[in-house]
Amino acid sequence: DPRLALDVQISALHDRWEALCNDFNKQHPDARCVFFDEVGALERVRTTLGAASFDRQMWDFSMFHPSVYGHVQLASEAHRCTAQSFPELAALAPHPDVSAPAATWTQRHGQR
Repeated sequence: DPRLALDVQISALHDRWEALCNDFNKQHPDARCVFFDEVGALERVRTTLGAASFDRQMWDFSMFHPSVYGHVQLASEAHRCTAQSFPELAALAPHPDVSAPAATWTQRHGQR
């Protein structure tokens, strides 16, 4: 089954990128690297829109590259990832599907 082979490759690439981000975070504790799972994002968008709408609206004439609408959907998913991964940014630019984070010390007390 070609789909099974594709799923195995997707899983391997996902795991590899996630491991690279984790390794980077361990080597650079003053920075934060987060993996944006674009395949997962596309699957969420497809579930939300429904297969027919997704197939019709997400892609340009090539059926490979996102349309303007598709880019907006992917940008929203990237915003979701950012809001889930960086509470300080989520407080400044909340995503409608992500719970608002608790105020950070700086937000409660101001800069020193």
